[in-house]
Amino acid sequence: MCVSAAGAAAAAPAGPLEAWQVLLFWRFLLGVGIGGEYPLSGAVTAEHASAESSAWQMAGLNLCFLLGQVLAPLVVLACFYAGVSDQATWRAGVGGGAVLALLGALLRGATMFGGKSWAESREGTLWNVLKIVALSAPGYFFTFCIGRFGRRCFQCVGFTVMGIAFFLMSFLYGRGVGGLEVIIFGVQKSFDAMGPGATTFIIPAEIFPTVIRASCHGLSAASGKVGAFVGTLFLPPVQDAVGFQMVLAGCGLLCLLGLLLTFVLTPPYDAETLRVLAETAKTDPGGTTRILWSRRRGTLSDSASVRNVG
Repeated sequence: MCVSAAGAAAAAPAGPLEAWQVLLFWRFLLGVGIGGEYPLSGAVTAEHASAESSAWQMAGLNLCFLLGQVLAPLVVLACFYAGVSDQATWRAGVGGGAVLALLGALLRGATMFGGKSWAESREGTLWNVLKIVALSAPGYFFTFCIGRFGRRCFQCVGFTVMGIAFFLMSFLYGRGVGGLEVIIFGVQKSFDAMGPGATTFIIPAEIFPTVIRASCHGLSAASGKVGAFVGTLFLPPVQDAVGFQMVLAGCGLLCLLGLLLTFVLTPPYDAETLRVLAETAKTDPGGTTRILWSRRRGTLSDSASVRNVG
């Protein structure tokens, strides 16, 4: 991640390759690095957390995403107000992540080798980004309550409020209330952060058996990235065909679909369920699904009863 981010920031023509082709190469490698770090960070954190502290530690890890979202526009704003050229600004924005990646590598290395474990100007657009990020911040902090109310509950509430927010933005679009739309979008981001934005990261890191945890979390993350790719690819032609207002309404419908799928496919597990999963992982790794859904059936009274199910 560090080398790829730095390489992207320093992209220049190389032999027969133009600068944008070199940049594409480094960005591809950066995606590979992030794709590996994303599931591993969650898997490692969940693996070393107790059942009681898992929700707290996973929420803390999820909070780090907020840090990145705050730093990204701040770096560009700093360049903007310093009068830096456009060329240097985009390079600083792209390469800033190399510093954090290097710091993470050093901290991880210290742990491994005996250390202690720890749209309207550009300016207006960036300030709107910061406003939205600031409005989303409560959602990140509220994830620390996820252990009390449940991962499935947070995902359902998140999808519900996100859907309502998108429908409101669709209704208000073009009515001259841009400031209100920014606020609503920020609220939507907050419930995304505490809802599916967090739970689709936390749940895969917690529920899979140890022997396949990182791989399955990686597959889950990759599935999300495929969805992001499809959405990004089809957004421009769909917007041209139906208009941005209908795109917002469509996002609301997708949130309601996510709510429905959550009810059907996401198990209502808690810390006790995770404790039972840890106890039975070696003797009954194939019983994960049964254990996860046993809370809904009322059969998760204690570890022994779960081990004797079936």
